[in-house]
Amino acid sequence: MNETVDSVDKIKNRLKRPAVVFEIGGFRPPEDPLTPWFGKVTVAARAERWPTNADGTPMWALGQVNLAALDYVPEALKDVAFLTIFFGPKHPQQEDPNGTNWLIRTYASLEELAPLEPMKTSSHLKPFPMRPGEPVEDYPVWDGGDIPEDITDLILQLEDEGKIEDYHDLIELHGGFKIGGHPCFIQPGMSVGESFEFVLQIDSTEKGNLMWGHDSGCAYFFRDPRTNEWRMTWDCY
Repeated sequence: MNETVDSVDKIKNRLKRPAVVFEIGGFRPPEDPLTPWFGKVTVAARAERWPTNADGTPMWALGQVNLAALDYVPEALKDVAFLTIFFGPKHPQQEDPNGTNWLIRTYASLEELAPLEPMKTSSHLKPFPMRPGEPVEDYPVWDGGDIPEDITDLILQLEDEGKIEDYHDLIELHGGFKIGGHPCFIQPGMSVGESFEFVLQIDSTEKGNLMWGHDSGCAYFFRDPRTNEWRMTWDCY
């Protein structure tokens, strides 16, 4: 029994990463313009305006996060105090670079932020204030490529010995709108490049009227902290 406990502890210690999952709506919006939002962006740098695509169509506000107020921030975002996210109105494609059909803006200091003049867009998203939860232990999906080979072998050994029925009996996956942790890939084999670290996930949400792809998809955002270059990908059922 102790050997099984030691194996489980080894698996969890190797795989777990902290994550902050946001509660979307269900409470009165605070007046603070730096409040986290889904479907709304309230601030930008003083010289920035509402972003548009190359054809001049305004993007939709997808959300904003005050990283300076979180109890946990992944290492790849340590130099970022605040970020805002836009996308659409054309659905982003996996190969689209930051600034084409989606956009993430980052700010090193809250002091550089000023109110962003709102723009009338065609967005169908329903805006809600968000509230960060306490950091939780997050784990990778089984076929997402984030489990080292020796840990995979150990999990399969426990299954073969009847000590566990399935990998997911050991761990808990956290979806939703989250900072940090692991991406909850729906389709296996997703990759954006070795220098990019996963930092942000935004799920489809019926409440917010957001759907990635045709069926309950999810978007994943990755950052190279050395260059502040971003990449995103999404998948669905």
